[in-house]
Amino acid sequence: MDLLLETVRKPTNNVLQKLCRNGKLKSALRLIEVMACKNQIPHFPSCINLIRGFLKLDELDKAAKILQVMIMSGGVPDNITYNMMVRDLCKRGWIRSAIDLLEDMSLSGCPPDVTTYNTIIRCMFDKGNFDQAVGFWKNQLRKGCPPYLITYTILVELVCKHCGTLQAMEVLHDMAIEGCYPDIVTYNSLVSFNCKQGKYEDAALVIYNILSQGMEPNVITYNTLIHSLCNHGSWTKSMRYLLS
Repeated sequence: MDLLLETVRKPTNNVLQKLCRNGKLKSALRLIEVMACKNQIPHFPSCINLIRGFLKLDELDKAAKILQVMIMSGGVPDNITYNMMVRDLCKRGWIRSAIDLLEDMSLSGCPPDVTTYNTIIRCMFDKGNFDQAVGFWKNQLRKGCPPYLITYTILVELVCKHCGTLQAMEVLHDMAIEGCYPDIVTYNSLVSFNCKQGKYEDAALVIYNILSQGMEPNVITYNTLIHSLCNHGSWTKSMRYLLS
């Protein structure tokens, strides 16, 4: 007997759960649509499993439909589910939709996390929208988002990779203006990136900025620089940095 026919005799959510367990995603979606028309509340864990299942099948439209029904029924999807949706939107290049979903997360009682922000920022850089990425970061801070949630180390690394060290230094300056002061970990990531690219003058510029901010390079800073110089056969430069 078709499982959908069992709704005549069994509670609807029992059927929904059974459909999900048996991998009948499309039948489960039809049942949820019927429940929505009758103002019935679907089993939320089943909704989450369905959303993830459709996303894995690259059927974003069906996942979005279930998400909408779930939220309208009072359900709150978890971060993993929301982040999967954000990732799929970004994969399609639908950045505006991803940002809209980010805002919906907060309204639904599931605040965005580090993964949410980093996914959107990386997508902006992949699309070449560097200014948009930095602007997005600033805008979220001004909305009261805790700075640690938007991993600014990732932002600075991406700026350095796509726009160069000088532009990355400007972003660090903007961060300080916004009250978000980079730490030695952020600076070390820039030193490491430039060393991997063989850009030792830029790496030295980063170290100069560390000192100008009243900070001290640490063991990781120097080890990264010296190890890279040695690997590239620049033993003389390594000794100079070691003795300086």
